Amino acid sequence: MTATDAAAPAKPSLSIWTILLLLPVIAHCIAVASFALFEDYGALTTIDYAVLGATAVYILVLAVVLRTGRLLKPLLIGTYAALGVVFVLEIAARVAVPPVPEQVPLAPGVRESVAAEGMQGISGEITYSVNSLGVRGPEVKLDEVDLKILCVGSTFVEARYVTDRRSWPWQLQEQLASRLDRDVFVGNAGIPGTIAIQYDYLLRNYALAKKFDWVIVCCGLDDINVRLDGVHVDVVAGTEQNVLTPAKPDVPFYFYYRRSAIPRAWRALFAEDESSSPHDTGAWIAEDRIVRRQKLRENPLEDLPPDYDLMVASYREELERIIETCRELNLKPVLTTHPTRYGKDLPAEVTDTFTLFQQSGVYVPEVMEQIVAGFNGAMREVCRERDVPCIDLDGQLPKDETVFFDDLHINASGNDQVARIVADWFVRELGENGAAAESP
Repeated sequence: MTATDAAAPAKPSLSIWTILLLLPVIAHCIAVASFALFEDYGALTTIDYAVLGATAVYILVLAVVLRTGRLLKPLLIGTYAALGVVFVLEIAARVAVPPVPEQVPLAPGVRESVAAEGMQGISGEITYSVNSLGVRGPEVKLDEVDLKILCVGSTFVEARYVTDRRSWPWQLQEQLASRLDRDVFVGNAGIPGTIAIQYDYLLRNYALAKKFDWVIVCCGLDDINVRLDGVHVDVVAGTEQNVLTPAKPDVPFYFYYRRSAIPRAWRALFAEDESSSPHDTGAWIAEDRIVRRQKLRENPLEDLPPDYDLMVASYREELERIIETCRELNLKPVLTTHPTRYGKDLPAEVTDTFTLFQQSGVYVPEVMEQIVAGFNGAMREVCRERDVPCIDLDGQLPKDETVFFDDLHINASGNDQVARIVADWFVRELGENGAAAESP
């Protein structure tokens, strides 16, 4: 043996190369193969088959390399480099695109859009911010806030077509903080298309609801709409899927790769621009106006529905259930009637802006006025009987373009007026010095 040979470093044996190359695939195969021990082993998805195929390809390449004894080092370096890249991407994806919290009203994030034309009193850029609590509003630590108010409702509460600070719940927060000289948070849990009974579900299943002091419940129009369309039962059946963000299924350890954040980040990176969504911009308004006019010509509905009294009675029961739930959770409920622009002898230039219609036709404005009055009246009666505050927005707001851009959606000025009315009520209830009121 020469001096040169003695000084040369020993080369790794074939067995070491083999172990290092086999280690990742052996660990993966052990984990995945273990699913055969469990009852749900057959529940394979596309990603499972994709990972299975990639594993098979790797094993085939490895078998060829080990048989020939060539390219061992490049394969080893490439394998661990790829694993390192995946690890780094996974960490970055988890930081950049955190998962949507489970069982919250809204998915956290900020959406930017520009209001479509045709909504009188609304224009310009719209920022729609949902905080980490899953409600529209600024970031906040609930435990550090003196007065906490949760707003539940549908599009009236959501105030989708005005930017954050012009939405009435956001304005309510700022006005109360100033007028009561207290730290105030008003969380906006407005979810389009939801109805009264679903707010009972929200309050019972949204874990943070019980941390609030007051709950403002704004409902009525969607409750009317689903009953007139005969889909009330279907909407109630979809409550668990449509009211709160879904709970994530428990991923077994042997499907560890399903927990990866990389697919979530990929979808977020290549998702379509949400600013183009008709819902986000209000572009659907123009189309719905056209459909309503056509349906009104074809089938104007000029009488109350035959089961109208039963509709109102079921609505009363749902309101009573919400009140009972609030009291069980030690929450103070405040209900508000739903404002609309319906009435008699409205000119065509006003009714042409309306958007609500039923599948069977269109209730003429004077009949819709009666229907809304019945539901709002039921709310006032329930509140009076159960000793719960009721803010009669329908009775206090003007029925004109200073509030509405159609028959039931409010514009920027309307949001201003609602915020003032509700803030005035809270100031009277809590006192100018901010003293807390007793539970109703």
